[in-house]
Amino acid sequence: NDPNFATTMLNALAGKQPLDNTLTNLSGKDVAGLLAYLGLGEAAKRNVGTGENQIPDMSAFPSGKNWFQLPSGHIVQMFS
Repeated sequence: NDPNFATTMLNALAGKQPLDNTLTNLSGKDVAGLLAYLGLGEAAKRNVGTGENQIPDMSAFPSGKNWFQLPSGHIVQMFS
């Protein structure tokens, strides 16, 4: 038992992190509210991949020195 428990607790609480406006604004929001607060559009709700309504990552675009391939399979060649 700490004979100075109240003082010990007061000192511990004095060093806590102050309120942060951003974290306070985010608190209690549902997914739709978070997306709106952060200004994220429809792309934020999409999965990564090559299927319909997905956002392809760079691995979906294989390439070489003078060509690259689209996720659809079409190959684009460049000549100079």
